[in-house]
Amino acid sequence: MSDIEQLMHKRILEIFRLPPYPDIVLVDMQKTQVLEPSLLQTKCNWSPYAGLTLKGWPVMTVLGDNLYACH
Repeated sequence: MSDIEQLMHKRILEIFRLPPYPDIVLVDMQKTQVLEPSLLQTKCNWSPYAGLTLKGWPVMTVLGDNLYACH
């Protein structure tokens, strides 16, 4: 997980000169789920990943002082 964290979090902060934020997403790495189009919130209303079965699914997200449960 450290390579993913380095590339998708720490490196992004460096590239865009952003301050570190204590936001976190808790992921159940064993859960598999089909990515239903109804779950997507995109401007173009489609994704090449729609309909795929994915392993690893968000369980909850902490943004600042707020806790959000993911369905």
